[in-house]
Amino acid sequence: MAQQQRTRAAILALLADNVTGQISAEDLRDFMVTVMEEEFVNGGDFWSKAMPRYVTTDRTGKGWKQYSQVMVSTVSFGNVVALNSTGQWYHPDPTDSTENRVLGLAMESYAAAESQAIVLRQGVIMHTLISNMLSDKIGYYLYLDSTTSDGSVTTTFPTVAANARVVGIVEHSGESITYTNKIRFDPDWSISGT
Repeated sequence: MAQQQRTRAAILALLADNVTGQISAEDLRDFMVTVMEEEFVNGGDFWSKAMPRYVTTDRTGKGWKQYSQVMVSTVSFGNVVALNSTGQWYHPDPTDSTENRVLGLAMESYAAAESQAIVLRQGVIMHTLISNMLSDKIGYYLYLDSTTSDGSVTTTFPTVAANARVVGIVEHSGESITYTNKIRFDPDWSISGT
C-alpha cells in the first residue's frame, strides 16, 4: 500500500500505547512520510542545505520553512516579509533601519490575515518571473528593493547606502552557470549599509 501523509491527530491515534501490538509497518511508513518533507531527496538532505539542482518546479523552494504563519500584508510568492513584535509577517520597510530584524520569503501568494502561510527562513527558491533580472548575475548579492514597498528583491545596490539589506545571492540553476531563475535566500546576510 502506498504511504500517505496524515494529520497529527491521525498519527497519534495510529501510534497509541500499542499494548496489543496493533501498530503496523504501514502505520510506521505513514508516520515517516508525514514527518519527513518530500524535499529531502537523498540520504543526509535533512542535515544539509538546500541544493539548487533539486528545486525544479517554478514557484517552489526548499530549505528551512516555518508553517502556520500569520500574514498581516497581502504578499506574492517570493516577496520578502519581516516578523513583527506580535509574531506576524508584513511587508518590510527597507528605508527604516529599526525594522527587518527577522526576514523570510512568502512561499505562496497570501491575502492579508492568512493564518496558514508558509515562510522560507533560509533556502533556495525557483521563480521564473525574475529570471530576466538574474540572468548572467550568478553570485551577485540580492538586496531588499528600496524602491518598492512590496518586499521585492533586486541585484542593484540601493541609491541610499543606508537602505541596503542583503538578503541572499543569485544562485546557479544546477545546470547552467549563466542563465538562472533561482535565488539562495539567506537573511543572515542582512546588513545595514554605511
